[in-house]
Amino acid sequence: MAILEIKIQNEIIDLYDEEKIVQSFSLINIEDITKRESEYSNQFEIPKTNRNLQILGYTDFLNVDTLLPYQRLNCEILIDGFIFKKGFVSIEIINDNISLQFFTGNAGFYEILKNKNINQINLVNNPNLKTLWNLSNVISLRNASEGIFFPMIDYNGMPTNSTTVDVRLLLPSFFRKTLMQAICEDAGYTLLNNIETSIEAYNNDILPTSKNDLKNDQETIDLNTYKGADNYQRRMTAYESTGQPTTLQTFFSLTYRNNPGNSGTTINQFYFRDLIAGNPIRYSNIPSGNNYYTAGVSGVHIVSLDLNINYTHNIIWKNGQNESINDIPAFAVNNKIAWVIKVNNDLVQVHETNDFYSNNSVISGQNGIINITFTDIVNITQEFTLEIGDQVSLEAYVISYFSGSDANPNGANFLGSRVISNFQARTSIGDTFEVKLGEGLAFGGIVSTNNCLTDIKQSDFFKDTCIRYCLVPIIDEDNKKVTLFEFSEIKRNIQNAVDWSGKLDQTNDYSIEFKIDTYGQRNNIKHKEDNFVLTVPNGSNGVILINNQNLELEKDLYESPFAPSETVKRLNNRKVVYIDLHDGVSLIDTASFKNGVEARTCYQYKDNFTVTYTDGITNTIVSSNIPMTWFIDASKSYSAGFGTNQLDYSVDLIAILQQLKIVKADIRLNILDIINLNYFYPIYISELNSYFFLSKINQFDYTSNESTRVELIKIN
Repeated sequence: MAILEIKIQNEIIDLYDEEKIVQSFSLINIEDITKRESEYSNQFEIPKTNRNLQILGYTDFLNVDTLLPYQRLNCEILIDGFIFKKGFVSIEIINDNISLQFFTGNAGFYEILKNKNINQINLVNNPNLKTLWNLSNVISLRNASEGIFFPMIDYNGMPTNSTTVDVRLLLPSFFRKTLMQAICEDAGYTLLNNIETSIEAYNNDILPTSKNDLKNDQETIDLNTYKGADNYQRRMTAYESTGQPTTLQTFFSLTYRNNPGNSGTTINQFYFRDLIAGNPIRYSNIPSGNNYYTAGVSGVHIVSLDLNINYTHNIIWKNGQNESINDIPAFAVNNKIAWVIKVNNDLVQVHETNDFYSNNSVISGQNGIINITFTDIVNITQEFTLEIGDQVSLEAYVISYFSGSDANPNGANFLGSRVISNFQARTSIGDTFEVKLGEGLAFGGIVSTNNCLTDIKQSDFFKDTCIRYCLVPIIDEDNKKVTLFEFSEIKRNIQNAVDWSGKLDQTNDYSIEFKIDTYGQRNNIKHKEDNFVLTVPNGSNGVILINNQNLELEKDLYESPFAPSETVKRLNNRKVVYIDLHDGVSLIDTASFKNGVEARTCYQYKDNFTVTYTDGITNTIVSSNIPMTWFIDASKSYSAGFGTNQLDYSVDLIAILQQLKIVKADIRLNILDIINLNYFYPIYISELNSYFFLSKINQFDYTSNESTRVELIKIN
């Protein structure tokens, strides 16, 4: 008898003598080939020893503070010192004994996929699923065979009698095989398959954009946001009339005249170098130089100012010899501070501060100096449409209007005297300047799976792929690998069949069953309905007929999460897929992609003819590798409709269902039989003179020589 050991949390636990642990395996489920239940054991008991209690966190104490009873505990089953199975155990009951149950199989993989959508792929790990939406990339990616590209799909705006294509109406598509790879890798698994070499259609299967609310994803918004603070109460940096910058203070001077309206102007840029949030790469932080935000993508950006400004205006009067004068004549000054957002060389005023000061008579004994102070709050949020590379900064323009008299009451003449205007604006600690990419996606923005695909569960997408190509997924939880096999590979491997002759235990008769209630005589496989598909293409939906009068007449076997797509003739009588996503109103506003279509799938191929790609400014002529599309096309060797040749991949499965024979027999299995199981090698049993594929193994005992009940499906 084999020696059984069990490790929980890397610790060997105590077992009862001759402990019996049995486990069931679901291999290929004839009811749904995409589905495999988790392998599981019976509930077994271990002794309530101090060692076991310690390993399990003394969960027998009612008031113990531990989460172990609510967690999956890592577990390994060892046979004769070798690891046989890895998985997890759950603590079921503690009384005089400790009851546990062991699980392994595909539970982890499918659980992860059920909790995420295909528009939640990690783009950092999958950079080939995002790109800038611009003329250059539309052209350069046209020959892609994986990842993202821009095939010819009419979203409602492609010309019929011309081959000039406006790329602002051309949205991205994504190769199904790349998405399959990405969702497996995101889940922590490696996808292994050879179907890319054996199934041509799989390589050309794509998912077009079908989302009707095109938004920038959060990652793109975060990467194109900068919020900075001025935590040092920096003043404006100013320029005198000579154009030379001063160090801290704002100076300008003018000659005092009788005519009202004499003024001076300064232009000042503010710095917000202390990062609060966002991407510091977006803000140019140049000591003693210009500081500005640079747009990384095109689109609407939101500029926000939150400033508490303290102003000081020092006015110094001097005579013609540049000496300060004691008596200051009557005068008035009106200060206007215009706060502007500068985009490249364009100025947009967003706020204005005004302050008026007047002195109605001569002031003596001031040494020619008047100090004026005032405050203001600048709290502004405004949208700006930016193109890639646009620079955004905050500036203030200060204008002082002086008026007064040239003669004072004492008869002194002030003609030719000068007034020096020293204007300071000081920000407060924590004042902020923010530029943030808006939610709405614009041409020139980042397009990806995350903002172009709809909310389809990754598990549903994975299943749809397996259904379309009749693939059986094998999940290796121990090594975190997912392998996709064609179901037809089972029959092709007849020559590699595993011989179980002599293992049949005929103590009990085997049984034969002839139907599975999942199926009916007529089994409908269809695409999702879509109100924007005016005419459902012939062959979009299919039927599997089973010649068994004991089944229900009709069953809806499967509905894809994808809708069918119509074919139209565009680009001088060439066929392309049509998706009525755009409302036909605006070329430049992506909000026009607003129709609520369902998710789509189709195929692509490359053609050679002359196309003029344009973005409304630049035209580029291309004559090769134009990516064209189809959903159903009788001239092609394969199509995406279930009623066309999509079900050709399921011929062997359908043949088995036509004369279904499910054999349940007792087989003398041992540990080596289990270890060497190959799901795609048929089983041959000479006593039954038949080949089978293995469906289920029920209650295999690790340490016993007893027979195991096995479910086998006869291969016709």
